[in-house]
Amino acid sequence: MKKISALIISLMLCITFTACDTGKTLKYISYTENNWWLERETNSTAPAQKQATFDEKDYYSSYEWSIIPSSRHNMRDKYLTEDQNAELSFDSLTGEFAGIFFSQAVSGRYDAEDIENAHDKALEKARSLASEYIDLDEYVLEETQYPYYKDGEENAEIGQHGEGRIIVYDFSFTKKVNGFDTSDSFVVGITSKGDLQAFHAYDTGLFEKREVPEIDAYELGKSIDEKLKDISPKDEYSYKILKQTLTLSPEEKTIVVSQIVLDFKDKYQTAELIVTEI
Repeated sequence: MKKISALIISLMLCITFTACDTGKTLKYISYTENNWWLERETNSTAPAQKQATFDEKDYYSSYEWSIIPSSRHNMRDKYLTEDQNAELSFDSLTGEFAGIFFSQAVSGRYDAEDIENAHDKALEKARSLASEYIDLDEYVLEETQYPYYKDGEENAEIGQHGEGRIIVYDFSFTKKVNGFDTSDSFVVGITSKGDLQAFHAYDTGLFEKREVPEIDAYELGKSIDEKLKDISPKDEYSYKILKQTLTLSPEEKTIVVSQIVLDFKDKYQTAELIVTEI
């Protein structure tokens, strides 16, 4: 796999631990990084217009920006159709079509009836779409449901499938390596009305020819704990790790990205993204 163009980032390398596993010495270096992901970039090599065919329909779009999605490796170029209903994604390095998002899949469908057996049909559709891009047997399926309300106002009397409410079923097919979720994943979002909201292929094949050492969970947790102490004294907060993703840094180093919520004695909560170099 070709290397993505190097991005210049400033790493605050803070804590180093060593652990022996099967004769190898591993480094656990944790740091925070605020300007790595979700910062819009301009890709000077991206064509001004791109065309993609999806579900037998042609989409013509214009370049808007480039971005590295959170906890991912490959940069993506974002294009918008003229009506701005569809946002197309292309791999910045290869130029290949990598995803689409329909902005009106929810907003324009609140008053439509939910389809019968909405979840099961959504799962069937997601598996069919994903199988065109990945081998499902090599990926683990996780799913989440997100309710949406008209005008953004939650109303308990509406009911799960009542008037004015819509649910998006998100299905994530994720490649695992050494017990960790990786950024190599395929994500499909389908509404309870039967409409496709989004599909995205992320970092496909990123770890196919890369040897990843076994990760000592204790040492990994220890480095994160020490890094958080640099942010604030431990007696002021408790924290919970929501998700950890194995991926590569722009310099092609193996890293674990930990999404963490800190609770400051019930006063307020905040989030941290801790990156640990392995």
